[in-house]
Amino acid sequence: MSYFRDLTTYNYALDKVEEDGCVLNVGWLSLGEPLPVGTVPADALERLLKIAENPVRVMRGFHFCEFCLCDDVNDRPKGTGEIRVTSKSGITYAAPVLICHYINEHNYLPPQEFLDTLME
Repeated sequence: MSYFRDLTTYNYALDKVEEDGCVLNVGWLSLGEPLPVGTVPADALERLLKIAENPVRVMRGFHFCEFCLCDDVNDRPKGTGEIRVTSKSGITYAAPVLICHYINEHNYLPPQEFLDTLME
C-alpha cells in the first residue's frame, strides 16, 4: 500500500474522476513512517466499522498490514477498497478499509477533524 500523510490531498486513484470536491487522505499508513497513536472513542470506531462494511473504490488485489509481523504475508490482515466520510463543510476524507484494523490493533489515532466528522 502507498503511504500518504494524513490530511494531504487525495491522489491515490488518479485514474478515477473526483466529483467530491476536496478529498483528503486519512490512514494510509506505512511501517517506515510515523504512526500517530492514541485512543479513539468507542462510538467513533463503531461508526467507522459500520461505514467499512460498504467500501467504495474496491481495487484488485489486497493491501496487507505492514505492522503485523507474520512469517507468511498472507496471514496478515488485509483489505481492499476505501471508505469515504464527508463533513458538513464539504470536505471528504478517504481512508483504506484497513483503518479499522489500524485503530483496533495498532492504536492508530486519526486526525481529530476526521473523528469529529464521523460524529456529525
